[in-house]
Amino acid sequence: MLKDNEVGSPVMEKPAQAEVHEVTVTPLGTCRIAEPLNIASKHCEMQRNMTRVYGYVHTTKEILQLIEFMEGQNLPDEMVPLIASERYEADTVRTPSDVYFVEISSIKEIHYKNFLLQLNCVNRVFEDHKDIQEIFFKHRRVKEIPERRQLLEQIPAFHTLSSLLKSIMLEGYVHFTKQEEVAADMQRIASRLGNNVVFVSHINVPGDNGELIASRNRLCGWIRAECQTHGYNYFDPTPLVTSHGLKNALAKQGEDNKHYATDFKDVLGTYLYENYVVPLTTPGAARPIMTAAMAQASGTAQPAPAASTTPESGQAPSAMSTPVVNPEDMRIDAILADARAMVKRGEADEAEAMLRGASIDHPANAEVFAQLGTIAYHRGDSISGLASLRHALDLNPKLVEPKILLVRIAQRLNRLEEACSLALELVTEAPDEPKALTAAAKAFVKSRRFQEAAAIWKRLAVLQPAQSMPLTEAARAELKGRNFEAAIQDADGALQRDSGDVSALVIKAMALQRLKRMKQLAEVAVQIAAIDPGAAMGTVPTLVDAGHLEDAADVLARIRLKGHPAADDAVLQAGLVR
Repeated sequence: MLKDNEVGSPVMEKPAQAEVHEVTVTPLGTCRIAEPLNIASKHCEMQRNMTRVYGYVHTTKEILQLIEFMEGQNLPDEMVPLIASERYEADTVRTPSDVYFVEISSIKEIHYKNFLLQLNCVNRVFEDHKDIQEIFFKHRRVKEIPERRQLLEQIPAFHTLSSLLKSIMLEGYVHFTKQEEVAADMQRIASRLGNNVVFVSHINVPGDNGELIASRNRLCGWIRAECQTHGYNYFDPTPLVTSHGLKNALAKQGEDNKHYATDFKDVLGTYLYENYVVPLTTPGAARPIMTAAMAQASGTAQPAPAASTTPESGQAPSAMSTPVVNPEDMRIDAILADARAMVKRGEADEAEAMLRGASIDHPANAEVFAQLGTIAYHRGDSISGLASLRHALDLNPKLVEPKILLVRIAQRLNRLEEACSLALELVTEAPDEPKALTAAAKAFVKSRRFQEAAAIWKRLAVLQPAQSMPLTEAARAELKGRNFEAAIQDADGALQRDSGDVSALVIKAMALQRLKRMKQLAEVAVQIAAIDPGAAMGTVPTLVDAGHLEDAADVLARIRLKGHPAADDAVLQAGLVR
């Protein structure tokens, strides 16, 4: 099958093949939208695209900030713990999704300089300083900063914080989004992401006192009104929740009005796929703005869709209809999702016990055994891991993750020939899977088959055209294989992508040293000195020994300007004087 960016005669000869495309969706919001779509993606014809999505967001401005970083801007390292609730990988390449689900669930914005902080992340970072955090939120507004500063200065623990955390507590503030801001932000979000955006509101159900939560109800109304005004696609989960009953749909048997019950997540995810993803990605289908049933349930009735928008096969499904889902499929998908969540929380033993039980009830489910093998691998139990992973592949030979782990286990057991054989299979079966290619390349490096490793790294470089790492690793493999010219060529390729890649510069310097090209080595050393003066020190003795004293002195002077103490080494100074 040709990719979207490829051209060739097969497209003209077999148009049906060119049209094969698994729909991609990206949830921007909380677990209330991310988890249902994740579970449903296991059995629906859609794939989640979470590249550069660094975690959960709640407010419109948090969503706009996330879009900025999704589209290429990198999140500064020091800000990651305060903004990213999930794993964050910089410099990865993202392709647009077919559908975006954008959940807006809060108006409480935490501002710090040019950033919007994530409330849950702030709570985690300041977990050991509850008193400091309490003062911040009690005096959260801009006008209260002077008073907050006085109170914080009186707490001894405040002075032990890093300069960044102290600055956040002193300069940050909380702002509550106004209706006009929500409207303007939603328009910007729709403009940035395109027509296939579905705005999602919170679950507008009663609180502990039996009445609707005022702030939540108000925000839901704002979102609904904006979607009606501009014709945006809109999903209000409340009618679907109430139709299933709060005890069945919400966590803790209906007592938790912020989270969904495990079984209901698959119902919701499947509903979103059938009623939003399919219509939005099927040519000629009616767009799911707000169905009459939804509008009526939320108190904002609007005219029913015209007859021409009804599918030929019969009447359009009601927004209140329940998707038909195999209960057993729902159950095992929920178990697998819970097991992953347990492992993420550090509860691997509990996850393993649950999966062992699931393996008895679902002996033909490959994912169960794949997860058991993954847990064993990370625990260091290679023998048990091998058994589970091989059984998973017997059940489903198309799984990639178990094959990656088999390569790693073979390396761990020092079965290098077996690791390389498995790596070759992996590259053949998953030629476009970065994680698989990375595992295979590392296996060949460990086996000292550097030429094959370099070829795989270069394949990865084609798949990740914005990243310098694959070409840097290719250069490293060529250097170890004593193919110095190729090492220089690959390092230059990496530097074209990222001129500040120190590893690529150092590898290039080492290759030039082996080729005795001292003048070029000196030029590269100057570049290294500007970025990593410590790494540049290694080139100075080489230049001195080769008689390039002026070049050595120049590099040393640049290192000294960076304040590196090794530049004042007496032996080096004496060598240069002589």
